[in-house]
Amino acid sequence: MASFSSFLSKAISTISGIANALGGNAECMFVLTGNGDSVQFPVTPGSYEVETSGNNGTVNINALGTINMIGKRGLSTIKFQSFFPNPDNQYAFSKDWGTGPYDYVDRIISMKNSGQPTRLVISGTNISTPVTIEEFAYSEKDGSGDVYFSIGLREYRYILQESNLINATTGLKERTTEGMQEKSVTAVSGMDAMEMAAKSVQKIGNAVNQGVRKYNIYKALIKSGGVSPGTVLRITASEISRDGKVFKV
Repeated sequence: MASFSSFLSKAISTISGIANALGGNAECMFVLTGNGDSVQFPVTPGSYEVETSGNNGTVNINALGTINMIGKRGLSTIKFQSFFPNPDNQYAFSKDWGTGPYDYVDRIISMKNSGQPTRLVISGTNISTPVTIEEFAYSEKDGSGDVYFSIGLREYRYILQESNLINATTGLKERTTEGMQEKSVTAVSGMDAMEMAAKSVQKIGNAVNQGVRKYNIYKALIKSGGVSPGTVLRITASEISRDGKVFKV
């Protein structure tokens, strides 16, 4: 019995060591979001590397020699590697036993080819960054059915300052002009409150929770006296207003 207990303790220790080496900290999650999808990497990478750069230059001045001219900051890059486990292996440290490795591969390639930035979040760190997927390589090595990968990401900088509004479709922050651009709907003869609410929601530009938003706007219109020809609603991505009164949507 003693020998079996010793064997069991060694086995548990070995498994724990493997999990730790692979980044098995349950508090740390790597999540990549984009193209209407989100991938939480099932085996947390054991490490990651962030590289920052600056666009500094040198100038040769006759009286001084070469001097360093400080430029604006460059784009950061992030790299890490891990693997997507074969569901049949059921590793204790995996956060997902049901998704096939090539499903993860296809979803990441779809994000890469979407033409849109993605966002990488590493919990417990300061990384919550819009990025583009610059490199993504994958392979099988050992006959286990696990798919090993490495990924290289480059920071994506919006030309305009980000707002605090989250696009419900992409999960990314909207740019200020997108979040604050004002549109309007004007009631015409025969238009009732429900029709105006529907047209207002269409102006917001995404299909998420449109039914709930339409009903909330309809209720707000009814409470404020309904609509009549000439009634104007002013619309942004986060709110709708009538005669200066704001309806949160």
